[in-house]
Amino acid sequence: MLDLVIKSGLVVTPQGVIHGGVAIEGGRIVEVGADAGLAEAKEVVDVQGLIIFPGIIDPHHHIGIGPPQDWDKFQRDMADESIASAVGGVTTIVTTTGGGFASADDIFPNVKRNKEIASQSSLVDFEFTGSIMSDDLVKQIPRLVKEQGVTCIN
Repeated sequence: MLDLVIKSGLVVTPQGVIHGGVAIEGGRIVEVGADAGLAEAKEVVDVQGLIIFPGIIDPHHHIGIGPPQDWDKFQRDMADESIASAVGGVTTIVTTTGGGFASADDIFPNVKRNKEIASQSSLVDFEFTGSIMSDDLVKQIPRLVKEQGVTCIN
C-alpha cells in the first residue's frame, strides 16, 4: 500500500492534461493516471477537479546575505522567501551557506545552524549549496555531503 493518492484532478504532464491523479511513495510520485488505475494508499485526497501540478525547484537563492548578516536576518529571509516561493508554486528552494568560511571549523556549525533555522522557518523544502573557499574545505566535501546533506558545491 502506497503512502498517498491524490485523485479526481487535472494532472499536468509533459504530454498534456489528464483526468485522474498521482500516487506517492516516500515523497516521490510513483504513478500517474486515471483514478481507477492508481494503487491503494494509506491516505487518499480527492481534489475535486483541481489542478495537480508538479512542484518547482528554485535553485538560486541568497538567503541571509546582506547587512546585517546574522541569524535573525537568515530566519526572517527564510520565512519571507519561503512564503513567496509557496505562493508562486515553488516547492523547494536552494540557498547558499558557508560563504566566505575558510575552514571546517567555520562551515560545519554554520550549515547545522542554517538547517535548524530553515526547519523552523521555511514553508517549503530547502537544500543548501556549500561555498568552498579554501583548499581545506575542498578536502571536506565528502564530509559535508555525508554529515550535513549538502548536495551542491560552488
